[in-house]
Amino acid sequence: MKVVTVDNAKALLRWNPPTSNGGSPITGYALEKKDLSTRSADWTSATSTTDNSATISRLVEGHEYLFRVFAENDTGASEPAHTKQPVTAQLPYSKLTFLIILTILWNI
Repeated sequence: MKVVTVDNAKALLRWNPPTSNGGSPITGYALEKKDLSTRSADWTSATSTTDNSATISRLVEGHEYLFRVFAENDTGASEPAHTKQPVTAQLPYSKLTFLIILTILWNI
């Protein structure tokens, strides 16, 4: 599982399908997130999809997250694939960098 992009409110995740499906076709994927910046830091349901990518919304800016995905089929859910390192929900550029870019572009 890989975090492709992250900003202050959402993260785009991609993963490979499992190597074994237990003899039944994959019917979908369930994704969960863990907000490491909260006191409980429990896994919570984030979204579900039939694709090998998904956008997780409703992240809190400045909070660190881990993500995991379960493949689902008629026999149940797989063991999760998960991100190795936490990611922080933040804009890819600081506000100062954005202001500098705007200033440079505006003065050209």
